[in-house]
Parts: sequence; structure tokens; C-alpha cells
Amino acid sequence: MTAMAAPRAPATPALTPATGSIRLAAQHFVAATFYLVAGSAGLLWIAPELAAGAYLSPRVGGVTHLFTLGWLTTMIFGALTQLLPVALGAPLRYPRVAEASFWTFAPGGRRPRHRHRDQHAGPPGPRRAAGRRREAARGGKPSPLPLPGPETAT
Repeated sequence: MTAMAAPRAPATPALTPATGSIRLAAQHFVAATFYLVAGSAGLLWIAPELAAGAYLSPRVGGVTHLFTLGWLTTMIFGALTQLLPVALGAPLRYPRVAEASFWTFAPGGRRPRHRHRDQHAGPPGPRRAAGRRREAARGGKPSPLPLPGPETAT
């Protein structure tokens, strides 16, 4: 009679993230630290507005977005790029896409400022000239609504 060997437990893979995901997570954490510092400086900048109760000011919204979209979201994405490979036991499937999304997200976006209508490039057209005539007729006050008026080409 031969002795049977005891069944061996299957080897568990080492739960370590891929090297690329650690580098990508570190990039997220560095960017998040930058957003935290920028948001803290912005908080000092808008403190008088907050003290006055101007919570709906564009500056307050901008600093709020520095914290929420900049610091918090970047930290969450960094943690996900580090922890998901460990939790799933597999490397990131598309590390180049993750890298591209970081470089798309991290610099942030800037919407163009609304310029006054007199600062637009180009010569004034008949619509703008008619609008200026209406403003002059009201004593220099702009119309509350952009109402169409008689437009004559001169």
C-alpha cells in the first residue's frame, strides 16, 4: 500500500501592485498635494469674502473646486490606481489610458473669462452699433436683456 500525500494548498499570489501603478499613484498624490496647498492659499485669499457671507462668489466656488476636484478627486484616483491592482490581483489593463487620463485631469481646465463687449476683437458691426445707440438713449445704462432692436446698416 502506498501512502498518499496530503493535498497542497494552492499557492496564493503575492498581493503587490504593479510597479507602473505605484508610479502613477505617486503622480496623483503629488498633484493632490499641490491642489491642497493651492486650495489652502486660496482659502486665505477668500477669507474676507467668507466672513462677509459671500458664499456664492466665483472665487469661493473656484477654491471649493480646488479642494473637491483637485485634492479629493485626485487622491481618490491615486488610491484607486494603487489599490485596485492589489484587490483584483491583476495589473492595470490599460496603463497608458490611465496615464493619459492623469495628464488630462491634473492640469485642470480654465474657462475663458467673459470679456466686456467693447473688448472683442474686430470692427463694430451694425448690431453692436445699434446696441450702443440704445444704451446711449437710456443714459448709458445697458439693457437688462439682450432685446433685438431696429438694426440698420450704416
